[in-house]
Amino acid sequence: MPRLTVAALKENLLAAQRLMNSEGYASYTEGAMGPGENTREVGAAGDRAIAAYRELQDEGKLTARVSIAFYSAERGVQSCATLKRDLDSFDFSQFTDRDWLDCRTIKLFCDGVPTSHTAWMNQDYADRPGYRGTLGVWWPRGDRGSTS
Repeated sequence: MPRLTVAALKENLLAAQRLMNSEGYASYTEGAMGPGENTREVGAAGDRAIAAYRELQDEGKLTARVSIAFYSAERGVQSCATLKRDLDSFDFSQFTDRDWLDCRTIKLFCDGVPTSHTAWMNQDYADRPGYRGTLGVWWPRGDRGSTS
């Protein structure tokens, strides 16, 4: 599937904002956007998507306030080294009007989802006594932390 151009991303973002505005939404969060998305799903949530948002902001065309959660990964795998590299090379100063477009959150995938029993819970799963899921981030001492 071909990658969307910044122009096409802008059209799609404006259409989505019009739809959200028609339902009464005035703000939203992009849950995972940035360099970690450049090679996934034709890059529709990667650096070009952020560029599209920036251009829309510069053109005064945003109709909803947007908060971006910065996502860093290498082929879908997050690491401290990749995050540091991406944070060091990302220009956060491009967000000049944080009332309309902001990026000050980092997206980390630390566990899964409850329906597949991969979410890390603070109580046992009702149908799996003694099991609380798994934490996807390894602590320095090598264990998986504690839910208590």
